Amino acid sequence: MSQPRPDVAALLRAGRLQRVPADADAAVARLAVAEQHLDTARRLLDEQLDLEIAYVALYDAARKAVTAAMLAGGLRATNRTGAHEAVAIWCAESLGRRTPAARHFDALRRRRNRSEYDDLVLSGADVSVDLADAAAIVAAAAAAVRAA
Repeated sequence: MSQPRPDVAALLRAGRLQRVPADADAAVARLAVAEQHLDTARRLLDEQLDLEIAYVALYDAARKAVTAAMLAGGLRATNRTGAHEAVAIWCAESLGRRTPAARHFDALRRRRNRSEYDDLVLSGADVSVDLADAAAIVAAAAAAVRAA
């Protein structure tokens, strides 16, 4: 039987997430980079160019947007193994309440890892579907930054 997935409070207690001073300016700058990555992913997909790089760009867009929202709220993942998983848990708990796509962040992370380490071949359809989720995650993170 697998262990239950930790929640944000457990991640804080375990030191996988930590409290930091909220930084709205850095969060806004990180969101701008996330938007650039989304644009890159869209262009690569539209032109059917390097779909693996398109996927990396869409994943990085979602990850950077989520970490921007975390930063705006005074949190960050610590530099430990599993940091991206901690970000995914925060995303699902915090952004997933309003944006169902936010609960898919961990699936994006896993697919990106499989394409990187297990030679998963991504199709245009894979990129297209997950690009829509990444865009929704970026939008939800931007709303969270504005609300912080």
